[in-house]
Amino acid sequence: MLFRSRQRIQALLMFRGEEDHWRVGLEFLDTQDPADAITALKMAEGVDVSTLSGQSVHGQGGSLFAVIGTGPKSELTARWDHLNAAVGEDGKVLNTYLASWAYQVTADFKAAVEADYTQYSEDYGVGIRDSSKLQLAAQVLF
Repeated sequence: MLFRSRQRIQALLMFRGEEDHWRVGLEFLDTQDPADAITALKMAEGVDVSTLSGQSVHGQGGSLFAVIGTGPKSELTARWDHLNAAVGEDGKVLNTYLASWAYQVTADFKAAVEADYTQYSEDYGVGIRDSSKLQLAAQVLF
């Protein structure tokens, strides 16, 4: 399959406190993709753009996050992600809300517990429903 070109603009603005005890940030994403590529490559978390076949689809998204140190080895994170996968089309928006707690077990190993909830607009995709999850994560540095 041959698709027309994809375009991306991404930006991140972040502020850090003294000694990195807190960080807040804002991210921005602007995309232009062929609708056929979105469908064939299963991009944008299953958004249904089948009615736009042969056209270019404009998407926009953003994130707002904060990380706060809660002790010498732990931190809390809160994040909100917003995606309008097809600007100008009704019902193609998703929002994800995330909270996590991480603990630096050793210099090479960090563990985290994360909970998130994703809310899809009514016509986002076929069979897609709001979802939430709780997960454990680990980061190991070599």
